[in-house]
Amino acid sequence: VVPNSIDLDIYKKVKKLKKINYQKKFIRNKAKYHKIIVFVGRLHPVKNLSSLIYSFEKIVKNDPGIILLIAGNDAGDKSNLIKLVNYLKLQQNVIFVGFLDTRNKIEFLKGANLFICISKTENFANVVLEACACNIPSIVSKEVPWKILEKYNCGKQIKASRNNLTRTIYQFLYENKAKKSKRDFTNLIKKFTHKNVNTLTNFYYRKLLNEKN
Repeated sequence: VVPNSIDLDIYKKVKKLKKINYQKKFIRNKAKYHKIIVFVGRLHPVKNLSSLIYSFEKIVKNDPGIILLIAGNDAGDKSNLIKLVNYLKLQQNVIFVGFLDTRNKIEFLKGANLFICISKTENFANVVLEACACNIPSIVSKEVPWKILEKYNCGKQIKASRNNLTRTIYQFLYENKAKKSKRDFTNLIKKFTHKNVNTLTNFYYRKLLNEKN
């Protein structure tokens, strides 16, 4: 399988926002948060966002200074998620940001501490690649094909039960600086540059032609 590629020049051109500007643009309230978790994608039941919110609620009880920002268009699940947020009394800690274009999405990701994608099924989950390009670690479910995150210390693939997700979020939000310094986003992203993916595509194309001949 040939993976998607990424244009790193786009990410280099977009600067990380200052905290105060990030808050004004995406959070839009005056509360102070020291940790930001983000999701980007369709608001659809397959994305398993209810499990994310339940897991997040356990963390907020111990640390009200964290926030979960959910970006993306409604695909049938938003009203249910809002009801869940209200039921758990998380209105100050879970914000629905809406759709983001490319530039805004990059700013959104660059200002976060952690990206989470625990979908029940995914083909590639391109946004995980985008998070890596922004130097943001990711937690993904077993159904998201990003085991390679662990090889480069850029995230973790887990069985996305609520308790397991809560534990893993804790590990990433409150890990020591030494572990953070070992993240190798640079070499991970190199595998997905246009040049390397094109080389891989040509390799498989020539291989296919040889097999036919």
